[in-house]
Amino acid sequence: MTRKLVIFKCMTDLVSIPDYIMKYSEIPAMQRLKNIDMNCGVEKTSLPLFKNIQPYSRFIHSLRVACIIHHFTRDKKQALAGLFHDISTPVFSHTIDFMNHDHMHQESTEKNTKEILCNDSVLMNLLQEDHISIEEIYDYHMYSIADNDMPKLSSDRLEYTIGNSINYGFSTEEEMKELFDDIVVATNESGEEELCFQNEEKAYRFTSIALQCGKVYSSSQDRYAMEILAHLIKDCMTSNIISYEDLYKDERTVISKIKHLQAWKQYCSLCNVIESKDGIIIHTKKRYIDPFVVSKGRILENHDKMRNDVNAFLNASQDQKLTGEFENGR
Repeated sequence: MTRKLVIFKCMTDLVSIPDYIMKYSEIPAMQRLKNIDMNCGVEKTSLPLFKNIQPYSRFIHSLRVACIIHHFTRDKKQALAGLFHDISTPVFSHTIDFMNHDHMHQESTEKNTKEILCNDSVLMNLLQEDHISIEEIYDYHMYSIADNDMPKLSSDRLEYTIGNSINYGFSTEEEMKELFDDIVVATNESGEEELCFQNEEKAYRFTSIALQCGKVYSSSQDRYAMEILAHLIKDCMTSNIISYEDLYKDERTVISKIKHLQAWKQYCSLCNVIESKDGIIIHTKKRYIDPFVVSKGRILENHDKMRNDVNAFLNASQDQKLTGEFENGR
């Protein structure tokens, strides 16, 4: 018996949710992720790029990642590792990496994954019943289909590229379904299993869409909003308005404690980011994907224009001094 997962609203039967994934998704540590948004808090601003995007939770992302892994591998342990890969994500996601001065890697919030899983008694009982060791599922980096080194394609990068490209209006559900259907598990140039495209034109289109998303993730609007929200959260912790433990509850809980603050209201009214001599310089990680095409190699190896576009993106300066404009004029 399976249930269907809506990765694309128009194709509800694309990926089935096995009962074991549904069972593990119901543990308390996973349920918390239903109120942790993928957009790191920037969706709370009034920036035109983000203010009208649809809710996109870490829970849905993780569930889809697990189902994608199952779809391609039928491997229970790999799929569970994918399901749990974001379980240590705090409120406002990578904004807390900014608070931890981990702008460039955005990995500081991953360090508690094993501890959180081990402290979930429901999970540990389920693993014991299924004869699965915590060592086999707490680190999805050990499975190349789940995760691998950027810019290769993994289930994690595939899922958030699908989700964000539709949310930002860069692609459609129909197009992403067509691109998804072209992907197979194959051996890349390093002898490692990877999610690979069969059709070069489709791989090229996917690379272009992923690059558009990458430009949003590192845009001046995105990194400025995350930086000032990080400062706001840090100040609230210093003032004992919220605690470190609150970061590992959910966003509704934290917002309920800070929504009365002028700083939070100001953040929500952020409507533009401009360059200013009195602004701040914010560097951040740049994300892109260079998929492998079966029998042909990497897209960037074979297409000069795409390689030039990606290199221009990677070489673009982030040394501008940025400041915000607000709806209330302050």
